[in-house]
Amino acid sequence: MKKNKREIPKEFLPSKHRDVGSTLYGFAGQNTLLSHVPKGNKAVILLSSMHHAEAVDEPTGKPEIIEFYNKTKGGVDEIDKKCSIYTTSRRTRRWPMVVFYRILDISTINSHLLYDIHHDKTTERGIFVKELARSLVLPQMKRRALNERLPQNLSDLSDIEEDSENDDELTSHSARSFADDILIEKRLEQLFSISELKALSDEGDKHEHIEDKYVGPLTSENTAFHLKSITDSWGISPKVNLAVSDNAAYIKKAISQELGWKHFGCAAHTINLIVQEATEKSVLIKSVIDRVKILHDRKNRRNSRCRQASIAILGATSLPNLTPEDWLLYNETCKALKCFEEASKYLSGEKYLTASQLLIIVKGITRVLKMILTSDSSDYHYLPTKCDFVRALLDLTNSRFENIENSNTIGIATFLDPRFKLQPFTSAKQATLRDSIIKLVAQEINREGSCENIAVSTKSSLDPTSIFYDWDAREAVPQSVESPTAQAIIEIDKYLNEKLFSRNNLPLSWWKQNQAIFPHLAKLVRKKCNVLCTSVSCKRLFSQTGYIISQRRTRLGVRKVKQLTFLNGNKKYIKLE
Repeated sequence: MKKNKREIPKEFLPSKHRDVGSTLYGFAGQNTLLSHVPKGNKAVILLSSMHHAEAVDEPTGKPEIIEFYNKTKGGVDEIDKKCSIYTTSRRTRRWPMVVFYRILDISTINSHLLYDIHHDKTTERGIFVKELARSLVLPQMKRRALNERLPQNLSDLSDIEEDSENDDELTSHSARSFADDILIEKRLEQLFSISELKALSDEGDKHEHIEDKYVGPLTSENTAFHLKSITDSWGISPKVNLAVSDNAAYIKKAISQELGWKHFGCAAHTINLIVQEATEKSVLIKSVIDRVKILHDRKNRRNSRCRQASIAILGATSLPNLTPEDWLLYNETCKALKCFEEASKYLSGEKYLTASQLLIIVKGITRVLKMILTSDSSDYHYLPTKCDFVRALLDLTNSRFENIENSNTIGIATFLDPRFKLQPFTSAKQATLRDSIIKLVAQEINREGSCENIAVSTKSSLDPTSIFYDWDAREAVPQSVESPTAQAIIEIDKYLNEKLFSRNNLPLSWWKQNQAIFPHLAKLVRKKCNVLCTSVSCKRLFSQTGYIISQRRTRLGVRKVKQLTFLNGNKKYIKLE
């Protein structure tokens, strides 16, 4: 207690006449006042309603009240610390409001602890407080939005209006595949973007930008929470086939472990990591590349090192401090990275890529690297350092795409692509994949309920005196309808016997023309062929709006940046009069 309180007796105040270690007790009802002298001319004064005797702790020689205070003061300090970080308190001269703010802060801390214990996970308290506040005000926001006299700008701020037309369009389809990514701005706010691919258009792969959200700290729990809230708000969480993101550990954990969805790392980002890791392993090549680096190499963006090499070679006279051996090594590095640059450009193209082409790309990269290592042609005569670099690229490609052929999701998408079918797979995988497709098609046939083994007989209605009696009697013989598996095998074999579609053509245009011939496979295409292999759409969206965010950072708030990003991603659907 502060010693300037008028109610404290003078005998309890510090005095040079009091002995060190002495203690005075004062009792009044259920309260005990203590004054202890730890050293000369100093007194510690405590007031307790829990202690009612002159008890002393024998090991330390201090009063029990002081020992109890020392054990529990840490919790008080911790509460004060947490309240200072996120507090509801405001400046006021009304003491009831001061008490109310304090009770509100402590209640928030206690509810956060109970929430984490109940959900078996750790949530950032700032996020919890924000969501708690939103859940408390959302019912009132909905009621207020029904007020016809409410200004339009307030209705927009409520952020609870829904576009029923878009919602019906999204929820009318049976399967979803997502790409998501994170944009980190200098003001330390993280923008979470999610896009959707739907294989429904014969003009190309149709993808839509769904939503952006500022997610705060980049943790797996936080990312999973916001990703689930977005998909739940659109009513499509049960329909997610696959989620694609970069290879960051926190987002992989959020998708695979926290949400339990199938996850695939962005293929373009994986290729970029392969080139970066192989370059880091070769000290000589890395030193040469660093000296001729003329493009901004962003590690979290698409690979640009092959482009750097090409531009540097074309303008060789303007780059000093390179020996002929350095140029030879750099030229060979450029040749080795050509297949990665081609793959990176293809993956980042304007037409959005589905996973059916990924196996072709990976096998093509592997074939080129093996050809470089085994070829005796003068065009591919490499230095020993270069051969080690190519081996590193090959090993990293095999390790990072190790299980791509065994992926059932990518395998089905590749099989249903009329440009490839079973061609990219080994003989063993072809048989396994064919059996899987047969089971899926048989399930589709069973759902239609058109495959029951029934016998049809009309003998009782035949007229022996009719001139068509002999022919009608043959037709009246009972015939069994084929089993679902047999029908599936016939449809799949007929599909495999079709000529391969050209690689440069759109596979959905082929399915539009042939869906009547292969009705059950066409249904699988709608469910399984919208699988993504990159998150380029989100990266491209961030590039489109990056200039606005960078140049107008001091003028744009979080809400306006979110709206601008959404408009950039869906501007093709906006009709301007």
